[in-house]
Amino acid sequence: MNKIDIKKLARLTAQSKKVDKKVADFILKMPRRDLALYLSYLKNSLNKTTVYVTSNIAVPTALKKTLIKEFSDKEVLFGIDKSIKDGIKVVNNDTVIDLSMNGYLDKTIGSLKQEL
Repeated sequence: MNKIDIKKLARLTAQSKKVDKKVADFILKMPRRDLALYLSYLKNSLNKTTVYVTSNIAVPTALKKTLIKEFSDKEVLFGIDKSIKDGIKVVNNDTVIDLSMNGYLDKTIGSLKQEL
């Protein structure tokens, strides 16, 4: 299998959002190098079509509706991460929007270090 075929297979897997048993068996029998390439392409395909929202508590329903409306062209997945303090973190492909207390403190400390 060449890179183009592997990329097509990864894109089709991401679009269908499920993996058929025959496809899974085929993927697992691929050489290690091709499997790593497939997983890389799959991750990239999923990141282009998915927005990840994490918070230390469950995101309120009103905010969920707003985020789903804002990213209407993508699937929005919500998760809980106890390491995030007071706020949310939104990952949209390569863009990270960190609206948490941790993110604010890290940014502030970084700015102070640069000024010194």
